[in-house]
Amino acid sequence: MSEYKPSYVPFAAPTAPPERKKGKKEKKEEKKKEEKPKEEKLKKPEEKKELKEERPQKLKEPELFKEKAPKRLKEEKEPRKGLSEEIKTYTWPMVGTDNQIIMADSKNILVALMLDSAPSEPIKASLLKFANEFEKKFKNEIENFRGNVQWFRPGTELADDSFNMFLMRPQCLPITHEELEGIQLTGLEDRIVKQAQKLSKGTGYFFLAMLLDELIKEENIPRERILKAFFNLHRKKAFLPINIEEVSKEVEKRKLWNQISVIDGLTREEYDVLMEDLLVANDESRNDFMARILEFKKKTRGVQLREELVKRKRVRRERDEYFKRIDELLKLNDYNGVINTFNHIIRLSKELGEYTVAQELTQRAQFYSQEINQMAQRIPALRSQRDEALNQAEMSELSGNYLQAAEQFASAAEFSAEIGEYDKAKDYINQAERLKGLAELAKLRERLR
Repeated sequence: MSEYKPSYVPFAAPTAPPERKKGKKEKKEEKKKEEKPKEEKLKKPEEKKELKEERPQKLKEPELFKEKAPKRLKEEKEPRKGLSEEIKTYTWPMVGTDNQIIMADSKNILVALMLDSAPSEPIKASLLKFANEFEKKFKNEIENFRGNVQWFRPGTELADDSFNMFLMRPQCLPITHEELEGIQLTGLEDRIVKQAQKLSKGTGYFFLAMLLDELIKEENIPRERILKAFFNLHRKKAFLPINIEEVSKEVEKRKLWNQISVIDGLTREEYDVLMEDLLVANDESRNDFMARILEFKKKTRGVQLREELVKRKRVRRERDEYFKRIDELLKLNDYNGVINTFNHIIRLSKELGEYTVAQELTQRAQFYSQEINQMAQRIPALRSQRDEALNQAEMSELSGNYLQAAEQFASAAEFSAEIGEYDKAKDYINQAERLKGLAELAKLRERLR
């Protein structure tokens, strides 16, 4: 049998272990011939045919990558139920390190994991599951692939499910005490949740690795019991994993909940839609809207709130359209039209309770009306500076300099605010916060190694 090589190997091929060198196959076949019982030679041709048909079919495994454990070899030769028979796994150590590589080589894809120790059975099972489901889900994309990796972004959900990635993500507790009290917890789970509440009190979120350390140190609970409880709490939705880029939004959401929960006369659904509106509003608009809600009659507060939320959504949409129109007018050198558009934006900003924004835009409109010629040069220059800051931020993020990237996004936010594009400015500020979170996560991972 000839040696099998994976369809794609992104590094040098591994050196074959001594016990797997060429010649092992012939020795095994000779040994089988010697051990073969003589009675089998006397069997009739019909009996031999029946035995051949009953013998289960096995996948042939390349000699170079065979595992030492006989039980595992059998499992990998005989494909797991529901998995593609063409997926094979190979494991070897990385030279000069304690790390190991495990790869799943399928018909059209190659999936590799780098581990800091020998792969466990659950890791191997997860890898096979992911490779099989990924190839099924993206069959058309793989066959027609031309370099656009955006097609495979939904694959992160498969990775989350296959490898339990929630264990590495920031965690939040349910937003209300009522939600948490409605979850049936065991005595151990209740102790773990209380420790999580202490850990997240200052930030609004926590990491399971830090919680694990605290529980082992203070509660003296065995590690295995804690990990099992983590999975149960995740299944019961007592622990809610969030993406690192959404941490600031989740923390902000919990702060807002403390403010709106004092308002009486609203249903949980009305609290949720109010939260959605406040999350996209600035502090001034939030405070103005909250004060108005408290003035609504308690009996009709829910109805009035819904009507007001519909109006605010319409106003934001209309204001966004005016902001887009400014770009078109600048290209046409219609500076008077730009000033009139600013006046519409000012009016809509006041309707949203953003009076400071309206005042700044009023001053800007007056300045532009006096310096129309300067405006034609100033806005493109600011946009150019902002684009340069965004490019630098992207390069810094790709190289792992998250704090430097955060500073560049903050600069881009300042340029956008000076132009008057406050929605973009807020988005860049959120990007800066996301990168700060990534920097904290990188420090945590280094500390836990």
